[in-house]
Amino acid sequence: MTQVLAEEDAYGEGAEGYARVLDPWLEPMLARLVELAAVVPGDRVLDLATGTGAAARLAARQGASVVGVDASPGMIAFALRNSPASIRFELAEAERLPFDAGAFTLVICSLALSHFREPEAALAEVMRVLAPGGLLAACSWGAEWSNPANDIAVQILDEVAPREPFPRGAVNESTWRDADGSAAVLGSAGFGAVTVRTEAFAGAYRDVDDALGWALGWPGPVRRLGRLDPAARQRYWRRARAAIEEASDLSWRFTANYHLAVTGAAGEVEPWRSVT
Repeated sequence: MTQVLAEEDAYGEGAEGYARVLDPWLEPMLARLVELAAVVPGDRVLDLATGTGAAARLAARQGASVVGVDASPGMIAFALRNSPASIRFELAEAERLPFDAGAFTLVICSLALSHFREPEAALAEVMRVLAPGGLLAACSWGAEWSNPANDIAVQILDEVAPREPFPRGAVNESTWRDADGSAAVLGSAGFGAVTVRTEAFAGAYRDVDDALGWALGWPGPVRRLGRLDPAARQRYWRRARAAIEEASDLSWRFTANYHLAVTGAAGEVEPWRSVT
């Protein structure tokens, strides 16, 4: 889920909180990714930008041989501590993968396509390490988003602790939110069969604290809150809680795009395992 440099390890610094607060929310999205990838025993799976290792663990439960890589030392350390010994984790950037050509039958990537600093190089590496007819299965945020409590919490945080640029370059969410645009990118990378499907997820937070946990559990908000002194943080919490309570809307809904791309020239690839 992450692609950051060691010296700017915003994700690694917050790995424990990410796993505690965010992973439970993201699990349905990741489980669907593994389902669409049709992971079976005998698959050789690379979990690209593995983050806390959540998707790697889901794939391993299907009987696959799994390797997870991430550019964040903190995330890799967390994944190692909290995953079965059968899963291998390595520190590596997506643009320079330390594996032989054709080493994997399947590459999965959750919420990280938009974070690669050199997306063309990263996709070329995915193509290189996939065996002929292998699959890239990735998910990204979709275009639809409704999360009033989150929006309130973030708006107030923007006022008291302005955003910083993302480490070493901007995050490119817009390309991967657009199904047609992202399919074109994967086609240009050389994949012979590309499918993008959009699926919706919806629910409601248990209470205001639950909503604040989601909004403020991401590495950016964690670091911005950390810049505030204790009194300022308390003022922020009181203000955000009151505003969310007044709005009284704890619903959330978002869409996810699932990108399935098979290696091989157009017209020469076999259909991937049938999934619905």
